[in-house]
Amino acid sequence: MNTRSVSLYGLTAVLAFSFGAFSLWLYEKAAAFDASGNQVTLKNKTMERKSNTLRDLTDAVLTGNLRDVNPTAERLKQYSLMIDGFLETDIYDRHGASYWKALEQLKAAAAADDWEAAKDATLAVERSCLECHQLLLPSQP
Repeated sequence: MNTRSVSLYGLTAVLAFSFGAFSLWLYEKAAAFDASGNQVTLKNKTMERKSNTLRDLTDAVLTGNLRDVNPTAERLKQYSLMIDGFLETDIYDRHGASYWKALEQLKAAAAADDWEAAKDATLAVERSCLECHQLLLPSQP
């Protein structure tokens, strides 16, 4: 056995040990992450942003600040389009139409400075969200 063979065996042993230690560390980290229940996904984060934007939209209508409705409705639309990409279910497809219609009615009412129509359209947007979530979420006891 020459010096080069000994060096290769030593290097192989060190690499194998390092790989094993890294794999064990990674496994422990993954198990801790899974146990923590603190997984934040793009879907959850986008839905949270959509929910916050819906609250902003409702606040704008409640305060009669209709000039803020269109930009906020546009943000809501963008988050909805993001969610559309990974919520491709027939429930979402069937019930999404009422959401999109109400959102367009809200934008039109705000553009016309019609507070009554904006109020009704805001309620329709919120109702469509509630109805869809009720169907998508697992049954509650």
